Amino acid sequence: MSTASKTLVEQFPELEAVQLAATHVRRTKARFAFYKYLRAVYRVVWRWGLSKRRKTTALAKIVGKPSRIDLQPSRVIIDATYPSLEAKMASRWTRALEYAFSRDIPPSRLVYFFKQPGGVANCARHAANTDPKTTRPEPYEFWIDG
Repeated sequence: MSTASKTLVEQFPELEAVQLAATHVRRTKARFAFYKYLRAVYRVVWRWGLSKRRKTTALAKIVGKPSRIDLQPSRVIIDATYPSLEAKMASRWTRALEYAFSRDIPPSRLVYFFKQPGGVANCARHAANTDPKTTRPEPYEFWIDG
């Protein structure tokens, strides 16, 4: 573990399991190894409960992520424990975890929930459809009456 990781685990001991799962995902070539990592992230968010906002802000400050009002705890944990992950994949995983949280799925059933048809990508798609982050303005249509 690097010095930054040790500091992170010292201040947030619950992230040690997430760090170990991230290390396992990076080292393995197994196709679905990231499911256990996502379960570890989800378990931490689930356990944080009511102190989620305070802990998310503190972790974001340590990681160097700008603190915003709409900061997602799962995204901050992913950014802190798996910094080499592409932004698109981190976004997909975050949206999938948000969707599972909105459906009140317990951490013990998360992997089963993701293994249903469509997987993590389908869960992220459902999250985007049910709770879009931004709304697009409707395109203007010009009619010319002749």
